[in-house]
Amino acid sequence: MKNFVTYKNLLFNLLLNTQTSIKAKDFTKKQKNKKTCAFYCEKKMNTDAVAPTLQGEWIKVEQKGGNAPGKRCSHGIAVVGDKLYSFGGELETNVAIDKDLYVFDLNTQNWSIAPANGDVVPTISSFGVRMVAVGTKLYVFGGRNEDKVSSDFYSYDTVTNEWKFLTKLGEEGGPETRTYHSMAADENHVYVFGGVNQGGEMVTPFRFRTVESYNIDDGKWAQLPDPGEQFPMFEKRGGAGFHVVQGKIWVVYGFATSPDPNGNNDYESDKVQFYDPASQKWTQVETKGDKPSARSVFASAVVGKHILIFGGETWPDPNFHYGPGTLFNEGFALDTETLVWERFTGGDDPDTRGWTASTARGRRQHMRRGKGLFMHGGKIPTNDRTDELYFYAVNSA
Repeated sequence: MKNFVTYKNLLFNLLLNTQTSIKAKDFTKKQKNKKTCAFYCEKKMNTDAVAPTLQGEWIKVEQKGGNAPGKRCSHGIAVVGDKLYSFGGELETNVAIDKDLYVFDLNTQNWSIAPANGDVVPTISSFGVRMVAVGTKLYVFGGRNEDKVSSDFYSYDTVTNEWKFLTKLGEEGGPETRTYHSMAADENHVYVFGGVNQGGEMVTPFRFRTVESYNIDDGKWAQLPDPGEQFPMFEKRGGAGFHVVQGKIWVVYGFATSPDPNGNNDYESDKVQFYDPASQKWTQVETKGDKPSARSVFASAVVGKHILIFGGETWPDPNFHYGPGTLFNEGFALDTETLVWERFTGGDDPDTRGWTASTARGRRQHMRRGKGLFMHGGKIPTNDRTDELYFYAVNSA
């Protein structure tokens, strides 16, 4: 078993540091005990058709030790270079764990707590928080603890190890405080979509449908055109997939509140829309192919023109999200050019889960190698939390 784990670690590091298409031979009990690696590398020929199929495989990443974040869900993760960062989360429902920033070295596969230089640190521990990376900086927005919603927006410089307070939320000219929102970024902006203004046992939770844009250069917030003005039936949502793909801002699924005053206050959506900054218009698209059912709080990331999603909740918990809801373990990829969904699988397929933290590793970190989706933690069907770390390594997209 020790040799087998070593082989998986070698594969993980190889996939992170090559553009080679990796395939795995079937392991028998006899093969697992061999001293030689059962994996082989095969150069990928450029034989893609007009509509290439996304190919890859799941790897369960060994976490060798160090000061790890442990089991949690509803947190945020992001990748800068060869480091994966984790912030926030909960172990028990609606109880925040801590406000440490954890860092996982993708080369040594060890965890540590990132230093916090300077006088500014996040004031409250929080769950339902989100985090994105732009260059060498992390941006942390929103979330809440048992008593209140976080009203601060921070950045963390991974070079100087310094936290910086950026803006107060809920003030004039800026976005309102929220949880279970979604975040995305490009080279110049941080974007926030949707979310819930509070948490807990709200009979009619107030959710958002707008996108807030933070300009990294001038430090100011602006709201993009309200999609509800263009599409009156545009849903207010939380737990959605939200990504910048080839210059357009995409919103995928999420738990929703009907725009109809007499409609459902809490259901899963299967709507997909995008905003084009060039035309300043929203477009609602009809997707096709092996389309996933409506869901939310799934893992998601962008690889090339594809939006990848995994797992999530397909039916909300009746007790205001105190339970896990109905969870799944399916992986789907949406081609944003053809609007065709397809399933992805292979390798160490993860078990059923939702409420995970996820991020991409790839060109957005200015790295040409090791493209894919990272997924950490989450809720499982027993309502327990997990500390597992998975990487879906994309070989072709």
